[in-house]
Amino acid sequence: MLGPASLVMSAATRLTQLRGCVHQRRVAVDGYTFHYYEGGSGEPLVLLHGLADDKNSFLGSAARLTGKFRVILPDLAGHGDNEQAADRDYSVRGHVEALRGLFGVLGLDRFHLGGNSMGGHTAAAYALRYPEQVASLILVNAPGAGKDTRSIYAGFGARMKTVEDFDAVLDRVYYRKPKLPGFVVQHMLNEMDKRFDHVNAMTQAVRDGEDLDLADRIAGITQRTLVLWGKHDVVVPFEVAEAYTEKIANAHLRLLDDGAHSPQLEIPGPVADEIERFLTPVRR
Repeated sequence: MLGPASLVMSAATRLTQLRGCVHQRRVAVDGYTFHYYEGGSGEPLVLLHGLADDKNSFLGSAARLTGKFRVILPDLAGHGDNEQAADRDYSVRGHVEALRGLFGVLGLDRFHLGGNSMGGHTAAAYALRYPEQVASLILVNAPGAGKDTRSIYAGFGARMKTVEDFDAVLDRVYYRKPKLPGFVVQHMLNEMDKRFDHVNAMTQAVRDGEDLDLADRIAGITQRTLVLWGKHDVVVPFEVAEAYTEKIANAHLRLLDDGAHSPQLEIPGPVADEIERFLTPVRR
């Protein structure tokens, strides 16, 4: 039986799904079940969440995007509702190959691809490995272009036990922290504690795996690219945004004054507006 906090979180998520006009779906890919949201119609737009996040990350932005695009928000392998299988490859390259299989099952042969944090890093790596599939690229506060990439993927560190521990995490992700009821904070602390070892294992896989640093290859990205950056990010240095912008020939940098590392969580409307504005000229 769900407790009060779980019921509130479940109801809030369901309400956001309805507002975003998306539906929860799942599909088996080589024996592994992927969970994802899908909604809207038009050209496919895939948006990827970051490490230790899930498919809910871009739900707020989806509310403005499903009117013009077929929006797909997958849980990356090992995240969200997907199985936390210990034998999977959770490196950036591992996520690229897993997504390749998912997109094949979904019948996606050409689509717009973007993501936040590790999701953006993975999107950039995907565009390099399978350029014929990616119509355009959207990088939201994405690491992967040098400048302390290894240290960015540091994992949870010590276990979070107190409200102060949780606040410290929010301070790194948000420009303006949301005010959450105590029982919701405790629920989230409990959930994060359950995933502690798994998340740290995934961050280690990223640090040790292929496609950790794309700096020497990103000049090979030919797609029109939006580098969308919450200017108050303290996780990924701004020099990374500059590197993507300078090395990708057809890149456009847009700064979000009221956002930090995950702007889609705190200002989903402006993030959606920037994405829509960027994609409109290249829609077929």
